[in-house]
Amino acid sequence: MDDLRSAMGEANRELDRCMSCGLCLQDCPTYSTTGRFTSSPRGRIRLMKSLSEGTIRLLDKVPYADVTVQHELDTCLGCLGCATSCPADIRYPQMLEGLRGVLFDHDPKYRGQLEAFVKEMPVDNPRKMRLLTLFLAAAKATGAVWIAQNTPLRYLLPERKRIMVRLLAKRIPFRPSSQRLARERLPAASSAEGERRKLRVGVFLGCINDHMFAEVNLAMVSVLRKLGAEVVVPESESCCGAIHDCMGDRRASEAMAVANCERFRNLDVDVVAVNAAGCGYFMKSYTHRFADHPAVREVGPKFRDIHEVVWQLLQENPSVKSHWVWPGRRAKVTYHEACHLVHGQGISDIPLKLVQSIQGLEFVPLHEATMCCGSAGTYNICHSEAARRIQERKIGNILASGADIVAVGNSGCALQIASGLRAKGRSDIRCYHPIELIDRSMMCTKPV
Repeated sequence: MDDLRSAMGEANRELDRCMSCGLCLQDCPTYSTTGRFTSSPRGRIRLMKSLSEGTIRLLDKVPYADVTVQHELDTCLGCLGCATSCPADIRYPQMLEGLRGVLFDHDPKYRGQLEAFVKEMPVDNPRKMRLLTLFLAAAKATGAVWIAQNTPLRYLLPERKRIMVRLLAKRIPFRPSSQRLARERLPAASSAEGERRKLRVGVFLGCINDHMFAEVNLAMVSVLRKLGAEVVVPESESCCGAIHDCMGDRRASEAMAVANCERFRNLDVDVVAVNAAGCGYFMKSYTHRFADHPAVREVGPKFRDIHEVVWQLLQENPSVKSHWVWPGRRAKVTYHEACHLVHGQGISDIPLKLVQSIQGLEFVPLHEATMCCGSAGTYNICHSEAARRIQERKIGNILASGADIVAVGNSGCALQIASGLRAKGRSDIRCYHPIELIDRSMMCTKPV
């Protein structure tokens, strides 16, 4: 596996720095569910080191288990929890990226996972994505989705499709894309409401979010304008490239990164707001991954998570939070910390403070709030059984909190958690992005 050592670049040194202290074990979802050393971060580092030294091969069985080395490496969620807990600051994410790049280039079966996902969920093709959502909306309207979920006919569908229907059932839209709606609303009203705050914000609307989480995108635009920002929507947008990068397809993810930066390059924006944690984490990495491209060097440093942008705007008038009032009945809200927000971007306190500022919502803590929910990009589709076990642990903690609302800063997490709640018969517990909660609480608030 000389290619592995080459692909990991500077991260090679990390293979020798791991002290096997074990502090990462309690934060690793796969180790927590299997109890195997080789399913832990330090175990996977040992496997990668042995691969690079040529003492083991990918298809060898790991000790004391009937699974292969490749299985143990492939079933890492990439949640980054171990990176947060590691006292030696070992760059496990970079090792994982290098490994997946090698697997994608050399293993047709591994590469086929991405090809199968994109065929069924064409995140890299906006036109096909729109056609898919129209088809799903028609299927829902005619009752076909209900049949595919609740009758024996569901077994006529391949397992991967059954999983996708279960995840998306409540998110199948009957509306235009958020980009179309936002552009229809903004030409005459793109300037800030109230006094100009001199912050021009581009908004990244994404692929899945554009159709299935349009209300989150529209809430983002609404809140930014109410807080005094000038909002800019590019003429076209597509996938950020995170899913392709996570699966090791560096060429495709680089092309998407460059295309996204080109879209915002000539819009003269101060920052670009992103409301999906996974997208934001990857887009913030554009600069050091693809620094050879002029557009990336110029626009890459401008990507910000939406919570950061809102917090920046609030610094000019922090008292506005005192007017945020939840319009519905008093409810309990808890907060699931999306992995790529808390571990990847290091953002934790800001969303909590924003949610806790809303009057009429009683905040209740969530046990293991920073533990992965099992979504992890395509993980809950490619490794459905492992994802289900991790999901059950998260749902158990949510139910124990007694919350009526779960605030979730990532679309993949929202799909996974909502699906788990439905499976437990608790569809009454709603999942909202924090920006949606803020938008609703500002409906009766005058512009600042």
